[in-house]
Amino acid sequence: MQQSPPKNWQKTIWREWKYTTDIDYGEHLFALVGDEPVGWGSKITYILFNAIAGVTIFILLTFAITSKWSILQHALWAGAVTGAFSGYLAGRGLLWGKWLNRLESNTPTGDTLGRLILGGTIVACCGGMVFGPLVWLSLAGLFWLAGEVIYWINRGLTESYTFNAEDRHLLFWWRGRPHIFETIAILKNACETSPEIHAFWADPLRQVENYPADTPENLIDKLLSSDWVERLAARNKLVELGPISEPTLRAIAEMNQPSPLQNTVRQLLEDVERLPSQR
Repeated sequence: MQQSPPKNWQKTIWREWKYTTDIDYGEHLFALVGDEPVGWGSKITYILFNAIAGVTIFILLTFAITSKWSILQHALWAGAVTGAFSGYLAGRGLLWGKWLNRLESNTPTGDTLGRLILGGTIVACCGGMVFGPLVWLSLAGLFWLAGEVIYWINRGLTESYTFNAEDRHLLFWWRGRPHIFETIAILKNACETSPEIHAFWADPLRQVENYPADTPENLIDKLLSSDWVERLAARNKLVELGPISEPTLRAIAEMNQPSPLQNTVRQLLEDVERLPSQR
């Protein structure tokens, strides 16, 4: 009898993807859930921003002809309805990969999405207070339209997906990071229930499970390996060692001099501290 996957197992993968700092590992995790349809919250957001973009287009086109408010207000409602309807049609089959790529297309300068949204909101609010609410709507619509153009240009040029690790904290902010043992267990279960997942993940998980024991110092060095599977296996083994690896991990986490491993080590320390309940 085939074992059924845990209910909402994708949520665990999303949580792990959100917090991981390992780019390669994160991309493989995203491949498991990136083709899932988005929820209603994302669909409503997509419809809302398309409605604002529709308002902007109609207002700009109408304003080129007349500045009478009696006509502009009709253009405003017509643009909102048209934009919302187009957003509804496009959002029916919206997948997480396309949705997140669409969001990131609004940050072409390399700035983080959070800072860009905050800065844009401040500019729009100031403009709205001085020139009226139409300025706020226009700036928000232009912001969204600019991203739409960039997304359209980039679409088809590359299939790769990258979402700034700092921006990930804006996503699923209400979900905490799973324990590494929980993630490994979910991945093993997914391999047993899905031939597609088994084809890729079976061998990496076998390497993680059979990874040889070593000293904490050597395992920490393996965290800088060029092989993402070895990095994952070393993280898993450090947590398995528990109290044996804790002093070494804590010494790195508390170093005054910044280290590229500090964030990873701090996450491992949290997993070690949560180890009894996981066992």
